[in-house]
Amino acid sequence: MLSPGYKLRTDGVAERFVNVRTGTILRIRLPTPEDYTHHGNTEGLLILVDDITDSVCLLNPLTMAFTDLPSFTSIHHFNIKAAGVLVDVNEQGHARSSEPPNVVLSLSSQTRTLLVYARPKDVVWRVVDTSCTDELEGKLPTIKCGLSVWGRFYIPTRGGDVLRVVLEPWPHLTFVVKQTGSSVCSGLSETSYHVSTGDDRKDGMLLVRKKIGIQQTCDTWDVDLQNRRLIRISALSDMTVMLPSITLRSSTFPSIIQNGVCSKDYMQRLLCGNLI
Repeated sequence: MLSPGYKLRTDGVAERFVNVRTGTILRIRLPTPEDYTHHGNTEGLLILVDDITDSVCLLNPLTMAFTDLPSFTSIHHFNIKAAGVLVDVNEQGHARSSEPPNVVLSLSSQTRTLLVYARPKDVVWRVVDTSCTDELEGKLPTIKCGLSVWGRFYIPTRGGDVLRVVLEPWPHLTFVVKQTGSSVCSGLSETSYHVSTGDDRKDGMLLVRKKIGIQQTCDTWDVDLQNRRLIRISALSDMTVMLPSITLRSSTFPSIIQNGVCSKDYMQRLLCGNLI
């Protein structure tokens, strides 16, 4: 990690960070945009890419400590859609190893998707085998998002099946739960997302499937990881989901759409300060 204060703004401009549970606002000076571009976040850490050197790093915005990751050069044709951390934990939730956790990135281009992972100080990104989803998705991009939950990284297929990244005995995807019965669909007109429930439950993950057609619709499930099942939700309770990845407490932000799923455009207006 680099020392706190490395490449911070010197113009006095601070970015606004909002606690999605309490509404508390913090003003934090980030590295100058001329040096770094923000490409996502995970577990409270920001993923930054140096626009000149293509180096990737994690930034803790509270301590301003940097952690170096491999260069983005080999994967710069892809966009980062989601990021997470992989921690080898036992049943009690304690780490099995003193090694730093792996960082996993969900990447997408116009025609391809890719999952890669690396530890801090590694020199290359390693690829995760996603071939188990090929027969489900055809030529459409398979992976567009993901969510880190308690040291594991989960991704949905377009049709709404849930998979997890596993690194042993080789880096691959494994199915956690599949859609069944009338919920099964082709995935040709759908896009699915994992979002946090915004609370402290151990699972704490929702699956939102958006169907694009004459009228856009969204179906929502609570993901029960322990029992490997999806529980259909007819209405959200004190949760406003901002696709692709943010969940707000509706009661904390009474001026926003209450207990519903909102589009990316609505989220952008919120982040610009127009709705808070």
